[in-house]
Order: sequence, then structure tokens, then C-alpha cells
Amino acid sequence: MKKVYSDAGIIGHLRFYFEFQRDEYLKPIDWVRDCNELKDSFVIINATRGWLEFKPFISSLPDCAINPPSNWQLIKVIHYETNTYPYKDFNPVIYYVPE
Repeated sequence: MKKVYSDAGIIGHLRFYFEFQRDEYLKPIDWVRDCNELKDSFVIINATRGWLEFKPFISSLPDCAINPPSNWQLIKVIHYETNTYPYKDFNPVIYYVPE
């Protein structure tokens, strides 16, 4: 199983849906200091309000989470079909980071 990196909100949701059985695979992206740590994993970015509003979180992110490299493989963009804030301002993106 591959590791999944994202913000604490998404990690919390995934832990809940996996019934807390896959904790070793769910990692907070703001703990990553070197983008090489993300190799052979999935990365979910822009998935909660923290990506827009929580400046301490944003400033703690590695550059690759803000500007995904061209070798990251786009898996899915989740488009919200609403015009209400905050959902109209972001669309979660799932990437696979190759080795």
C-alpha cells in the first residue's frame, strides 16, 4: 500500500473512513521537509480551507505541494459544483509521485 500525504483535515477523514486501521500510511504533508520524501506516494493538495486561509499551514508546506513538479502524475481533480465560499475557491487534486 502506498502512503498518502495531505493536510490534517483530510488525513482525519481518511483515518475515520479506514476505521483507523491504516494510520502508518496516512501522513501530514506539512511535516515533509524534502520533496524526495514523497516518492512513490499519493499527495492530495488543495483539499480543505487550510490551503486557502491558514497561513501557518501554507507557510509550512514544501514547495512541491504549492507548485507540483511536472513529473507528478495527475490522478483526479475533484470539482465542486457550487458557487458558495469556500468550495468555489478550490478543487482538491490527487497526484501520484513516481519514484
